[in-house]
Amino acid sequence: MNPPLRFWMSRPAKALWAARTALDRAYESALAHRAPKLYAWRIRRRRGAAVQPEESARYARAVADDYEAIALAAGVITSRGDLWRGSRVLELGPGDLRSVGLIARARGADRYIAVDAYDIESRDEEKNREVYERVAEREGLPRDQWRELLAGTTVRANFADAVSDGRRVDLVISRAVLEHVRDLPGLFASLAPVLADDAVLIHKVDLRSHGMHRDNVLDFLLFPEAVYQQMASHLDLPNRVRAPAYLTLGARDGLRVVHASVSHRTSLDTVRALRPHLPPAFAQLPEEELRVLGLWLVQVGPRHPAAAPALDAGALADAPTDGVSAF
Repeated sequence: MNPPLRFWMSRPAKALWAARTALDRAYESALAHRAPKLYAWRIRRRRGAAVQPEESARYARAVADDYEAIALAAGVITSRGDLWRGSRVLELGPGDLRSVGLIARARGADRYIAVDAYDIESRDEEKNREVYERVAEREGLPRDQWRELLAGTTVRANFADAVSDGRRVDLVISRAVLEHVRDLPGLFASLAPVLADDAVLIHKVDLRSHGMHRDNVLDFLLFPEAVYQQMASHLDLPNRVRAPAYLTLGARDGLRVVHASVSHRTSLDTVRALRPHLPPAFAQLPEEELRVLGLWLVQVGPRHPAAAPALDAGALADAPTDGVSAF
């Protein structure tokens, strides 16, 4: 009996979970492919039902503050206000609300642009208004000023539409987005032409299972690649790319990684419990690489003052905690 079969036969409950998960995700992927508008509606409805305006506003501010704290730790700014002031900001994957964009504009951004591959922006105008009013209030602005600050901002499906005026972007931000991208080199190749030569890019990458595990946080790595492709082909499931690959992104397009740190790790015991049973592509990775479940990444354009020093891509340090939220 081969080792993978022996593993699943010795864990019938886990095997049943894996089979059900694979079938459920494959069905959703087929639905997203054949009826994308229906699928997007389902996602908007599901996410919208969970929105609590005060909590949503608090989270958005925490996200914006996190970008400032990481930018300071990376040495690409000297004070928090420098990150936004006068910048043309591009957010990748804003999700159902443009709350971070509202904060960027409130803190001095010249323009806010958003690009998302999924049309999941909320259509609930009343709930959106409640969230945006609270965001504006937290920024010390009149509650109704959000309309002025977000006027003319829309979520686009591609970079060309987002910068149709030809003016390049100074700051790119993303949170829990890159881990969903199937073609990461392609994304950065498409992004490069819209970036200023001294642009700053700040990403938080969530390398966890996104809920797709049973009793080990690495369970989602157990699925064979062919099976996972069927599950994820038209869904925003994790791409399962591990941390070291993110350190090379954008290099061929002139970007330099100036900061990379670990936001989440799992234990060695967790890795060792599953590593022998993972597909070869993951089983051959060092234990320390498999432990990394979250990453902060800061890149700069070739003419940014911080671009000269090379990042030591050895063991990744833990992310700074000063001024960084628990979200």
